[in-house]
Amino acid sequence: MELQEIQKYLNAIQPLCSRVSPLSPNASPRSRRLASTVCDQLSSIQTVLVENLGGPTGHRHGGTSRAHRLDPSGDAEEDEQSQDEPDGEGEKRGGARETDEDADEDEDEDENRTEKGRSTIAAKQNTVAFRVAKISQCLAADPLSLAEVADMLVGDRPKGKVADLEDIALASLLAGLPHASLHDWAGVLEHLADNIVSTASIVVASAAHDGVESITQRLEMRHKALTSADMGNRANNCVVFVLRQIETIKFALDWQDRGALPGGKKWISDFYKTAFIEDPAFVDEFQGITENAIKVKLRELEEPFKRWRNSARHTVTARNRLLRLYNMFGFGVLLDPTWEVNGLVRGRSRLFVPVLDSLLSVVRKAEPADLPSQSDARRALIHIVTILGGDDIGVHVKRFVQDHPPTLL
Repeated sequence: MELQEIQKYLNAIQPLCSRVSPLSPNASPRSRRLASTVCDQLSSIQTVLVENLGGPTGHRHGGTSRAHRLDPSGDAEEDEQSQDEPDGEGEKRGGARETDEDADEDEDEDENRTEKGRSTIAAKQNTVAFRVAKISQCLAADPLSLAEVADMLVGDRPKGKVADLEDIALASLLAGLPHASLHDWAGVLEHLADNIVSTASIVVASAAHDGVESITQRLEMRHKALTSADMGNRANNCVVFVLRQIETIKFALDWQDRGALPGGKKWISDFYKTAFIEDPAFVDEFQGITENAIKVKLRELEEPFKRWRNSARHTVTARNRLLRLYNMFGFGVLLDPTWEVNGLVRGRSRLFVPVLDSLLSVVRKAEPADLPSQSDARRALIHIVTILGGDDIGVHVKRFVQDHPPTLL
């Protein structure tokens, strides 16, 4: 009965919404407040419905692409700027007051700023709640299929809004990796591993193709070789990605442990100075000079050092953020290119951290049976890298997951 009533009101509202004209730059503060309130109410209604209904498709999902697990249409709007970029909302209004009327307008605008600030906070909270409710639909969902995992590993990178892609990736982490044998994984990945080629073999094949007299045959052979090499490169890149993620997490673990020791603040300062001196872009400046000369050179390069250190801090933050994701969701984080460390600060949506914080609360309250199997994920990770990278790579990854299992905060 309630849904029928809601449908009746939506049918009445929709034509009105389609007739609303965009606000002009000179719109009054009252009009802007009203527009903001209407948008907030609609967003709040959507959030409540999603939470109460559990989403239109329930908990179980299918399909061969991870994108089908979440429908990005109808998302609450979100500013897609990086969290570390200014949003422009703090700009001061210039100009002097000349009349009492101007003063009244300024007071109205000050009030509007306050109300706008509250509305902005409420809108962000609604967006976070909406995103988390949508992602949480994948708790107790079927795990990713073998085909979905293969597409995630070596398929074309999906396109869309940053927030939508984050939500798909986070939902996939909640769904988890499938229970499958080495033979099962070989069935979907072995053809990729077979096409991994060395630079020497590329040169040899190229020379062999040069010796083929028929131009048609040469074209066919080169096309086949290039296509095979592309598949092989994707497989190799996948292995390298996993290994880099592991090294990044090891760095973050060491950083965490060293930071907990006495003198951590001074050590961090010294770390950045040493890393700057050893950076290939600046190492020549410090080659063969004394310790006192190094101090002088650092003072001379104070501005470049500040810019470099700011960038390096973002890098360390991203590495620590990857560790947090690993501890929250487990082994699946090591396989998804969405969590490539260079994109974990500036490459994220503005509300990524609040969404992550809120999602952590959901995960902590979830029934253990609804959470993804870490034993299946661990087995899948080792099987995948063994097939694509060989036994030595498999042993290396297995040693890492044994020595550094996720804490599952």
